[in-house]
Amino acid sequence: MAIRLADITGVRKGEVTRVLYELQAAMQHYHRRGASVELMGIGTFMPTMRADGTIRIHFRPDRAILRAVGNPVVYEGAIVNRENIGLSPDEYKALWDAEHPDDPLELPLLAAATAEDGAVVPKAKRRRRW
Repeated sequence: MAIRLADITGVRKGEVTRVLYELQAAMQHYHRRGASVELMGIGTFMPTMRADGTIRIHFRPDRAILRAVGNPVVYEGAIVNRENIGLSPDEYKALWDAEHPDDPLELPLLAAATAEDGAVVPKAKRRRRW
């Protein structure tokens, strides 16, 4: 990233690298205090704690990034297992079980119940933080 930014801006790679290290230190400072960090045009990094006490950093990308990356017409990355896009939980299970006969996959009850009776289970509503 430092090389790419240096090429784009004309700033030396070493200077860009120092700025990125300072950004890392600033993010650590705020995250240790439980604060989210928003980088304009990039997204928001939010510290959260799991039930077991481990701390994770969740990243919510900027909407412009989501629009750019989420468009399959302009996406240039490799897609591994493209043929599996759109498979149901039961179809994924069948693939796994065929490749791992000694370790069959067990679906969560919700997915199994939905697949069995065809009922649609409504998703929980999410609250937006912005």
